[in-house]
Amino acid sequence: MFVLALALLAQDTEKVEGWTIASDVRKDECVLSARLVSGGDVSFHWRPRKRAGVMLFRAPEFRSIEQGKAYKIDVGFQKGGKLDMGWGKKSATGNVSPDGTRGFLIGFSGDEILDDLAASTKLGFWYKDKLVGAVPLNGSGKAVAAVRRCGAALLKQGSPDPFEE
Repeated sequence: MFVLALALLAQDTEKVEGWTIASDVRKDECVLSARLVSGGDVSFHWRPRKRAGVMLFRAPEFRSIEQGKAYKIDVGFQKGGKLDMGWGKKSATGNVSPDGTRGFLIGFSGDEILDDLAASTKLGFWYKDKLVGAVPLNGSGKAVAAVRRCGAALLKQGSPDPFEE
C-alpha cells in the first residue's frame, strides 16, 4: 500500500532490482523504497539539498507502536559478513499510516546512510536488545546509485522553495 501511494505521488519513478526510486512532487527529495516479503516496507527519503533525510520501517507485527511516541532503536548493517553497529542507539518516532500499518521513523544526516546502504547486504533494527526487523539489501548498491542520480538532478534544477537558500 505504502509503495503504491509513493508511486502515485512521485513524478519520476525508476525500478532497480526490487527497489523503487522516485522523486516527490515537490522535487526536493528522492525516495528509495521496497516492499518486503514479510509484508512490511522500508523507505529512505533523501533530501539532497539538506544532505539529510528520514528512514521509515513498518512491519505487520508492530501492533503496539504509537503515533508520535519516542523509541530508542539500534541500527546495524551487515557488511562483508560482519555486523556494523556504528550508528548506535537512534531516536525513532512511532508512525501509524492511514491504513493502520505501524512502524517508526529515524532521521539521518550526511552521506553515511547512502554509503552504508550501498555497501551492506542486510539492515537490522533492535529495540531493547531484541532484533525487531531485518531488511535484505539485495541490489541496494545499484539502487543507491539511482538515488544519487536523482539527487544530482534535483540539485541541478535549483530549489523550488525560495526561502530555503
